Amino acid sequence: TSSYVGATTVSAGTLMVNGALGNTAVSIGATAALGGTGTIAGPVSNNGILAPGASIQSLATGSLSFLTASALAYEMAPDDAGLADLVAVNGQLDLAGTVTLNLTGADLPGWSLNDKVTLISYFDINEFTPGWNGGLFAGIADDSELVAGSNIWRFNYNDTTGGSNFTGDQANGTNARFVTMTLIPEPSAFLLISLSALALIRRRRH
Repeated sequence: TSSYVGATTVSAGTLMVNGALGNTAVSIGATAALGGTGTIAGPVSNNGILAPGASIQSLATGSLSFLTASALAYEMAPDDAGLADLVAVNGQLDLAGTVTLNLTGADLPGWSLNDKVTLISYFDINEFTPGWNGGLFAGIADDSELVAGSNIWRFNYNDTTGGSNFTGDQANGTNARFVTMTLIPEPSAFLLISLSALALIRRRRH
C-alpha cells in the first residue's frame, strides 16, 4: 500500500497493482501494461494495455481514459458468468474510438443465454452529464451484436444494470453505469422459437 501522490509513469514492462496506490495519476506508455487486483485512487491514462487482475479478477481505478491505439485485455470463464474480469472505475470513462478489445473466453461453449458480464463499471457525473464520453472500442458500436465463435453477445456501453461478475466491486447507486455483454440467441434459433410460439397460438385458436 502506497500513499504517495506524485505522478506514476509506466514506460515499459507491466505494473501489477495488487495492493493500493494513493491519489497518483498513472500513465501507461504505448509499450507498457497495467494489471493487478488492487486499487488505484487517482486517474489512469492508458496508451498501452490494461489487463485487470493476474487472472480473472477485478481492478479498481479513478477516472479512466483509453488513448488512441490502446487496448483492454479481458478474460472470461466460459462455464461461470460470475467469473469474468472487471475494471471498476470510480469516475468517468473515456474511450478514444480506436481502442482494441481483446477477448479471451467469449467464443468458448459453456455460456447460457442471457448471461451478462460487466467489462467496466463507471459513474455518471449526475443525471444530466454522462460518465462515458461516447467513444467506442474499435468496430463495436453501442447496442451492437458481437460474434465470438458460435456465441453472439449484445454490447452495451451505458447499461443501467451490471452483470454477475464481481458484483461487490462494481459501481453502485443511481449514477452507476456499466459496459456489458449479454449472450443472446442466434438469429436462426430466435426465428425457430418465434415460429414455434406462433404455431402453438394457432393450434390453440383452432
